[in-house]
Amino acid sequence: MINNAKLLMVASDYVNGISLNNIILNSDLKIFKKITVLTAFPSSNIIIKKKFINYFQIENSNNNNILIKVKNFLDKIKPDIILTGINGPKYNIDEVIINLSKKRNIKTYSIQNFWGDINLKYKNIADKIFVLDKTAKYETKRKINNRAKIKIIGSINHENYRKLKNNQLDKKSNIKKILFCGQPFLEKKKYQKILFEFLLIIKDYNYKISFRPHPLNSLKLINYIKWEAKELNIKLGIDQNKDIKKTIFSSDFIVSFFSTTNFDAINLMKYIKKFKIIPIYLFYDEEIKKIYRQFTKLKKIPIDKKQAFIIYKKKEILNIFNPKLILFNKNKYKKNIFKKNQFSEKISTKIINEIYRDTINL
Repeated sequence: MINNAKLLMVASDYVNGISLNNIILNSDLKIFKKITVLTAFPSSNIIIKKKFINYFQIENSNNNNILIKVKNFLDKIKPDIILTGINGPKYNIDEVIINLSKKRNIKTYSIQNFWGDINLKYKNIADKIFVLDKTAKYETKRKINNRAKIKIIGSINHENYRKLKNNQLDKKSNIKKILFCGQPFLEKKKYQKILFEFLLIIKDYNYKISFRPHPLNSLKLINYIKWEAKELNIKLGIDQNKDIKKTIFSSDFIVSFFSTTNFDAINLMKYIKKFKIIPIYLFYDEEIKKIYRQFTKLKKIPIDKKQAFIIYKKKEILNIFNPKLILFNKNKYKKNIFKKNQFSEKISTKIINEIYRDTINL
């Protein structure tokens, strides 16, 4: 056992910052007496501050620069245990720290927020990876060939949804609303073309449509989308609500190519009795399928067809967005998704306890 073990928690991507916040908010974390948090943008913008935690920030840059900064940081902090997120296929402080920790004999853990997501930019990966479900475990195992232990824990980013109350939902107006969620690759013209193709198809339904930029979408892209929509006579708002749940609550459809925000909406329906929405994945274009497979290394979206519409053919769009079918489709997905009395142990508690038990056995 390591007495007074030093815990270092790390997050770069936005979704990993949400995971880390759920752990920070869990009072069980105080079982560790020395806790440090290291973040990079965009996680650094949302991370919750607590007095009993020491905070540091290192920005992601080129590989050599990150390596030097992280090496110096580890030499200074000297952690015994490290918990990180898992990022997309680029160089991040999370993966750099995991890689450098192996030589220092530091016990390492990573939280996975997307099925089978693993960054193999470096030689080493975490000793143990926390995943969503059986599909995530299978896809992860297939990629790493038993190089790490894999434990199914569920979705930590949705554990606090059970606390939300029906009266926190925004009242729906008579105007039907669509929330379209952006993704980083929308910076490229060929994907913008697919977005506007979709908007033109549903234009005559007169929905109120909002575009929610991804944290990594540039101001240049946002301004272009606003300008192009105006040119095409499409009424399009830009959603900048800091709490995305509030925007989801007031929407009738949530649409993306394969954003995890759709998964957020599905989990809101799971935990909140009166909340209904129609989650939709636009997965009909070959360019979208190509970047999805390139980014995730998966062949298809791992969501049960009973929980969301996955559009594989463009001609399906008009029928799926038919205003006359909204109530029917909302009720159908709500029935399939809502679970009564599914409130088991908090996922952040599972992670904290798992790490602590391993620390006792060191």
